Amino acid sequence: MLTDVTLNNVHGAWNVSVFVRPLGIPYYHPTDFCSVCCGAGGDPFELFQNSTGKWIPAQSSQITNESQFEVTAAFALNGEAPTAVRYAWADFAECVISDSSTQLPLVPFLWEFK
Repeated sequence: MLTDVTLNNVHGAWNVSVFVRPLGIPYYHPTDFCSVCCGAGGDPFELFQNSTGKWIPAQSSQITNESQFEVTAAFALNGEAPTAVRYAWADFAECVISDSSTQLPLVPFLWEFK
């Protein structure tokens, strides 16, 4: 269950923290038939950049707190504040975040920052 999404600017780079209440331990899981799997450019997070009207893929993401399931994703947007983040929004997600107790992936989401 998605509980919150926060946005922070750290030295010109944008970090997004996604908070989910898991049942088990969260982990990255490549999807069946992935061609660019987890850790090789298949990151499931993207931020929306207003000036270009484009979604920018995360440079990296990691699970930083398993008990609360905090995922931190880093983006380079030339200092511009993003207006939205989305997760696994592609027609075919290469990599997803799953829960060890249920083996189910986190559902795709779109979160707009106010």
